[in-house]
Amino acid sequence: MTFTPGVGNPATDSALGEHIEIWNKATGGGSAIPMGDVVVRTSTTGDCAQCSTSSFGEAGVVARLFPNYDATTATGNINTDSSNQVAVICGNGAKVYVTASGSIPAGSRVGFGATGKVQAFTETNTSIISSTFKVPIGVYEGHYGESEQSAGTPCTDATNGQVIRIRLGAFG
Repeated sequence: MTFTPGVGNPATDSALGEHIEIWNKATGGGSAIPMGDVVVRTSTTGDCAQCSTSSFGEAGVVARLFPNYDATTATGNINTDSSNQVAVICGNGAKVYVTASGSIPAGSRVGFGATGKVQAFTETNTSIISSTFKVPIGVYEGHYGESEQSAGTPCTDATNGQVIRIRLGAFG
């Protein structure tokens, strides 16, 4: 049996410790944000919401961790429809699995994509208008099992809908 990480899974042990925060949801107790979705926290309210291509602000990824809501068992006490908060993997250097929106070249920078996803970053992304926030939001490092090391399996381009590993932060 081959392990395949799900979106929202931390890619490193450090993502489990130093990179987990609890953020308030912009929707309050109105709706859950799916695990693995990229969220953006705004400077005006400090609340987060699922990202879109026009988002700008601090980026994070809804963590796939207990006690997050588990849609299979309908258990958990954070990020449920009625909760006001969500557990987020965030901060420079955090590595996490997310879903690609469109094609992303190996090793390239990523920005906010459609509906909680990431896309290849371009200078024309709407988020470039703000100099207060880190843009791009991270770097695409590869699929599960691909390595940045010369001795490992090389990173390949991502296509729409694939689960990929990113390193959060304004790198590149």
